[in-house]
Amino acid sequence: MIRIRTSLFAASSLVLASLASVACSSDSASNTTSAPLIITASGEALGQEGFDFPGAADEPSFGDGWAVKFEHFYAGIADVTLSRDPDKNPKDQSVYGADVAKLAGPWIVDLTPGGPVKGKSGEGTVELGRIPNLNLAGNSAFSTTEKYALGYSFAIPTDAATKVSVGANDANVAEMKAKKYAILYVGTATFKGDSSCAPVADDPGLKGLPKVVHFKFGFTATPHFENCQNPDLGEAEDGSPRGIQFKESGDTVAQLTIHGDHPFWNANKEDAPLAFDALAYAALVKGKGTAENPLLLEDLAGVPFAPVRLNGKGIPTRVCGGAPNASELSYDPNGGTFADLKAFMEHLQESQGHLNADGLCAGHSH
Repeated sequence: MIRIRTSLFAASSLVLASLASVACSSDSASNTTSAPLIITASGEALGQEGFDFPGAADEPSFGDGWAVKFEHFYAGIADVTLSRDPDKNPKDQSVYGADVAKLAGPWIVDLTPGGPVKGKSGEGTVELGRIPNLNLAGNSAFSTTEKYALGYSFAIPTDAATKVSVGANDANVAEMKAKKYAILYVGTATFKGDSSCAPVADDPGLKGLPKVVHFKFGFTATPHFENCQNPDLGEAEDGSPRGIQFKESGDTVAQLTIHGDHPFWNANKEDAPLAFDALAYAALVKGKGTAENPLLLEDLAGVPFAPVRLNGKGIPTRVCGGAPNASELSYDPNGGTFADLKAFMEHLQESQGHLNADGLCAGHSH
C-alpha cells in the first residue's frame, strides 16, 4: 500500500511538474512580463554633492576656479508616458507611436538628498512610482520583445503635486509655486582657485570679485522630453538605442535624470566647459550674492553675454591651469540668438532632462 501511494504521489508530482513546465513555456512563448516599470528620478552624484574644484579627472568642474554646491535642487515633473514604436522614423527621434501607458504625476522632488534606490551611476535615487502594465491599452502585459518610447515633462508645482524628499511647508516650494518655477537651484559658489587661475597678473576686475556667492536660480520653462535614448541598451552610432526594453526577469528601471550642470555651460553646445565668473561679476555689480540676498536668475536680465558687460565694463577670461588669456569674458551662442545672459541660461537649462544617466531625448534636448 505504501508503495502504491508513493507511486501515485510520484506520478502526480510528475503531472504537476509537467503542467508547471507547460505554464512556464506558455509565459515564455507569449513574450510578456508581469513585472512593472519602476520610475525613479535623480540629479546624479553632482546634483547631490556639487562640483568640487579642482574636480576629479572624470568629473566636470568649473574651469574658472569655483566650487559649486547645491543646498537644494528642485524639479517639478509631470506625467511619464510610454508609447509604441520608438524607431518609427530612424532619422527623426521626435516621431513615435501611440501612447500605451502612463504614470500620472505631478511630483515636486528635491534631488539633492538622494534616496534608497541605487541610481544608474551608483548614487542614491528616489522612486516616483510604478507603471504596472499597458494601462492605456487594455491593461495588457508589457512585451519583452517590443520597445516603448519614454517621455516626460517638467512642471510647475501645484498643491496637487506629490512631495518627494520635500517637507510639508518647504518655503522654497512655496516660492516655486508663486513665481512659476519648474526647476529651482539653491546653492553656494566658493572661489577655490589659486595663482594658476589668473589670466592677467593682478587684474582689478577679477581681484574684486566676491569669494562666496549665494544664488537661487529659478527656471519657468516646462520642456517635454520625448522618445529618449537608453544607455541601458548599449551604444549606437548616434548615442544609444531609443526606448525601454523590458527584461525577461528582474526589474526594469527608467531613471529620469536631470543634469545640474547645463545652465552653467559657457557655450550653447553639449558638455561645454562650466563657468561662474560672470555670475560672480553680476553679484558684485548688483550688490547681491549674500545668504540673505542671493543672486537670482532675474538679476541677469539685461546683462549682455557675448561679451559679458555690466555698467559698460567687462572682465578678462579666466581659465585655471591654462595659458594666460587677456580676452574679454564672453559666452558662445553657437549660432543662437538670446536677449541676455538670463535667456542664454534658460535655453541651456531646457536640455537638462535625460533617461538612465546620459540618454538624450527629442524635444528640447540637445
